[in-house]
Amino acid sequence: MLLLTCRAHILQIRVSVI
Repeated sequence: MLLLTCRAHILQIRVSVI
């Protein structure tokens, strides 16, 4: 489940950067 959490965080960070 850690992979899903990491992926969600990366997606959020990407959205914030853009």
